[in-house]
Amino acid sequence: GQERERGAVDTFQKSGRAEITAVINTLAEAGHAQSDTADLLEKHPEINVLLAFNEPTSVGAANAIEELGYSDSVFLV
Repeated sequence: GQERERGAVDTFQKSGRAEITAVINTLAEAGHAQSDTADLLEKHPEINVLLAFNEPTSVGAANAIEELGYSDSVFLV
């Protein structure tokens, strides 16, 4: 996971097309990921792309996006 994160961060920074607003580490459990993602999006409403590295965090992030009504404005990878 850490190597994937490093690779993604490096790629985004080199592209010049994206700004990394925040990075969070959460437990690989959907409930924790949902709560942490909701907190992140409330603190940074300008975020329009989220990157998750495993299934539980992807599910949690997707649930937070839907719960907050951001399905049309936040893209989840």
